[in-house]
Amino acid sequence: MFKFKIKSFIVAAAAASAMCLIVPAVTGTGAGTGAGLQLGITAYAATVIEYGNLQQLVTEGNATIKYSSYYDNIDNLEYQLKVLKEECASMMGNVKVADDSGEKSQYRSIAKSLSDTINQLEKRLEKQTGTNASINDTIDMLTMSAQSTLISYLQAETNAQAQEKKAEAAEVKYNNAVVRESAGAAIDTTVTAAHSDMLAAQSQAISYRQQADSFRRSLFQMLGLTDDGSITIAEIPAPDLAAIAAVDFNADLEQAVNNDPTVQQIRHNRSDSTSAMQLKAASEEEAVGNSKQDFEETYVNLQNKLEEYNAAVSAYSAAEQLYQGAQRKQANGMMTNADFLSAESDYISARAAYQTASMGLVSAYDTYKWMLKGVA
Repeated sequence: MFKFKIKSFIVAAAAASAMCLIVPAVTGTGAGTGAGLQLGITAYAATVIEYGNLQQLVTEGNATIKYSSYYDNIDNLEYQLKVLKEECASMMGNVKVADDSGEKSQYRSIAKSLSDTINQLEKRLEKQTGTNASINDTIDMLTMSAQSTLISYLQAETNAQAQEKKAEAAEVKYNNAVVRESAGAAIDTTVTAAHSDMLAAQSQAISYRQQADSFRRSLFQMLGLTDDGSITIAEIPAPDLAAIAAVDFNADLEQAVNNDPTVQQIRHNRSDSTSAMQLKAASEEEAVGNSKQDFEETYVNLQNKLEEYNAAVSAYSAAEQLYQGAQRKQANGMMTNADFLSAESDYISARAAYQTASMGLVSAYDTYKWMLKGVA
């Protein structure tokens, strides 16, 4: 059997980040250059990026927006849409090549959140006209884009950390199998299988890491920031479960329709003849129907994300108990290091799934609120 000489994956593929959602900024190529500057994005001082202050950061990073023409601002939005579409396409590509069903689900979840934002922004852009567009409209849409990118970055970062731990555990298992085979205690197929598992885990870890880095670059560019290592990205707040439970679909549906810019524009149009009034009534009926359908889809997505979140909470709670048991066994000398790393990897994966679901629910609820405001 050919023996593979393996350097530590965590060293060879870059050390895993600390296992928490507060992610220290890493030194890298500065974003906010090139195409970003062409779009009027301006670098400014910032020490932390928080989900709750993204609108402020977007406004400061796009300082020229107040003086830009309608068409310049539309160009900016279309560029951000292009970035989101590229990131979404990359995630869907990962869905196709991922071997593990759990990884496919995680990639698909992140891609779905991006796709939802893309769809809402495209619909909003279609409703924009030179007469009804405003600076606040543009800032709101840029903020929505930044929110989606920040959440996608942290989801990818969280899953990268989980996969890096899984790769570490798989590497130890493989090295142990090589040692056992050398001692005549393991067969060739066992070593081959362990090696295959290790390579798959390493590949997934690298994929998530590259995706996280890409999202990070996109986020910094959107905000007009240079990623020079001085900026911290803070964790996403937990979803407001009380507010989500208090959602009144019927009342909110009426508000969303009334705030829909297309519906508003049609209602404000003058109709000086019977035929014009009939055309206006038909146009309004169609616009209201489309608005209701869009809002209903957003509401259904919110409920689906809530179900996913609740399932992830239960799975994470069970995984936490198993991990605590593994910690006790290891402390008492009843578990090998390889088995403990495997148990720790399972726990971190469950935590990553929970955190991904939590951020997905936050994103879905914010999209719902954007719809109420008439932005999405």
